[in-house]
Amino acid sequence: MSSESIQNIGIIGLGRMGTAIAKNILKSRFNLVVYNRTIEKTYTLVEAGANSVASPKEAAAKSDVILTSLSDDHALLDVVTSEEGILSGLK
Repeated sequence: MSSESIQNIGIIGLGRMGTAIAKNILKSRFNLVVYNRTIEKTYTLVEAGANSVASPKEAAAKSDVILTSLSDDHALLDVVTSEEGILSGLK
């Protein structure tokens, strides 16, 4: 996939680092899809132009690239492999 074909970037995990990355992606004018277990953490990014989704599966389905910024291995495995996880939404 060439960089020209990447238009939609998804970020899962909006702690301090994930939010900072998301803000920089918005500044770069990519379409941004965000997911966080605590939906309130998406509000500021949505106001800035991001699209919030209800699950990691939906984030994967709407993104060309997915980035995760999660607290530990357990959280990552859950986000990737659960029924509503990233793997179930990949194109």
